Amino acid sequence: KLRPLAPQLKPASACPYRNVDSYPPLTLKDVDEVDLQAQWEQVPPPYYAPYGPDFYKRPGKPAWFHPELPNDFGNGDQILSTSFQALMRGADSIGFANLVPGRDPQLRRPPTSGDPRSNFPLADDPRSGYAGTTSVHRALAAALRPYAPWLFRLQPRDRVALVVSGRMLRIDDWKHDTGTHFARLLEAYASCLHAHHPARCVFVEDLQPDTLTKFQAVLVVGQRVDMEPILAEALKRAKAKGVAVFYDGTCRASLVKGFTPLGIAFDKFAKDPHWAGEDAAYWRFPRYCRSNLPALKRALDKVATPPAVLDNDEVFVSERGERAGRFLFVANNHTVPLEPGQLWRMTLKITSLVPMQVPVKMAADGQA
Repeated sequence: KLRPLAPQLKPASACPYRNVDSYPPLTLKDVDEVDLQAQWEQVPPPYYAPYGPDFYKRPGKPAWFHPELPNDFGNGDQILSTSFQALMRGADSIGFANLVPGRDPQLRRPPTSGDPRSNFPLADDPRSGYAGTTSVHRALAAALRPYAPWLFRLQPRDRVALVVSGRMLRIDDWKHDTGTHFARLLEAYASCLHAHHPARCVFVEDLQPDTLTKFQAVLVVGQRVDMEPILAEALKRAKAKGVAVFYDGTCRASLVKGFTPLGIAFDKFAKDPHWAGEDAAYWRFPRYCRSNLPALKRALDKVATPPAVLDNDEVFVSERGERAGRFLFVANNHTVPLEPGQLWRMTLKITSLVPMQVPVKMAADGQA
């Protein structure tokens, strides 16, 4: 009823991110655009940037990435890596959760001045490169803007599907910083990034008869109750077409008979007591994923073609395409290998990356 009053306006909303009371196919059903904003109290958890477009973007609707990037040290390590990880997984554009720059090194106004920037003053320290964040944002926007029409047209070319059961998410419960099932799905997703087999989230509501048959492998994670009939049928059809269907150790074995066990349980994220707003999570969570890699790669490497072959598991890859064209996105996420006692004397783990030169070999099953 409101649309005729302002036809030029578009309804947009966040889900909100990680909230167990939200379910993307329902919560975002009536919006025209999806906002991937999330409130993290300055330090977002690992992997939220690529997971946002995959989990929350809805078919046919643009999704706007809305990150918190106030900790960048002025060299772009957080801004560029975070933005490209969202871009490579399908974010259509970017907004800001903070002012740019969010903290003014020269600001001396008291908090009562009314200037919102005064909430985040920094000491006038010549060692700080924070003022450089403005230039990083400008350079990123200038570099990507000419490619925007092309980026909008690209479609995902993932070979691994991560199926999402609405029944499981509707009964999800808060545990620590997210729901238990949400955390299990995210751990599987993040582990696939480290394994260089990026997985696409496929919701039950988005299933067509041949949806899963287009993938080379399908992951079933954390299935504790009977699947929706349409999901069970889609998995059976995919297996009959030669698609490998794997399940992890958090599933009830009686619900996944006939499929292949991975030999691992994606249960480590859910057990972590605090991972939003905590820089120390950037030490713990990659270790959780690496503990999954031997079994995960052993299973997926046999049946699925990775977008590219490279040695560094902290350099993420993703393939998108248009018609016969294949386009490979590569994002550096290789953090500085220093312990907190050293790194925190100067900066944060979330905003410290090691510059990398990594040989990347395209997969041989098509043209680039």
